[in-house]
Amino acid sequence: MNHELGIPSLSLLARALSRPNGCDPQQLKSISLQASGPFSSFISALLSTDENQAQNKLAEMAGILASSGSSRDWLDLGQVACALYFRRAAEEYFMKSSDLARERGEWLIESSACLALGNLYSQDEDWERAVQFYKKALSRSEAAGAGQGAAHIQEILVNMGRACHRQGDFTAARDCYSKAIHLLNENDLAGQNWTRRSFSTRRAAPFARRLGTARAWHHPWRLWHPSIRCVGRRDGWRAVWSRRA
Repeated sequence: MNHELGIPSLSLLARALSRPNGCDPQQLKSISLQASGPFSSFISALLSTDENQAQNKLAEMAGILASSGSSRDWLDLGQVACALYFRRAAEEYFMKSSDLARERGEWLIESSACLALGNLYSQDEDWERAVQFYKKALSRSEAAGAGQGAAHIQEILVNMGRACHRQGDFTAARDCYSKAIHLLNENDLAGQNWTRRSFSTRRAAPFARRLGTARAWHHPWRLWHPSIRCVGRRDGWRAVWSRRA
């Protein structure tokens, strides 16, 4: 699919938009210069202030993926849509990624797609659905065996623990956080001791931040480069671009 579209890597764009410190528009321009066709036009639309144009180009990309996209492609496109505040599109693409991955036995990708869906529902404060997809993500990750990194499982556990806590299921939350503690680097004894001392259901969020996964609900990939401000809504992409003095 990537070669047909002249796409150097859709995942490269997803990563660029997901940087914790924000995305540098110059990086997007650089990616665009390496691409051609629909993908190049898509990035140009992202750099514009025209929400309708960006949304149309995103839909165009989805249309192309419909015939030749992989589960990874759909996951990456979902991450792009999420970063651009296209909430419904992100949910649709993550669902397609999950379905394709399940059909093909790609457990790691399905786990990542379910984690992304859980994060979306957490943002909506739909804790029941969030927990449902976090459980699916954990199950698929376990099915994948040793190939899945501990950091991914830890992120699932911490996010699920927070969702359980918000539901009022403190026992489940404690269980999730306890399992996450055991996944910390064995050499990080200070970190383990800190989390044990600090843990309580009332301090679930600070605990999660200590584990380094607060991004799941703060969505820092929505922060652009310091020179540009992008303000958005949950139900769509409302961008206001301004150069900071």
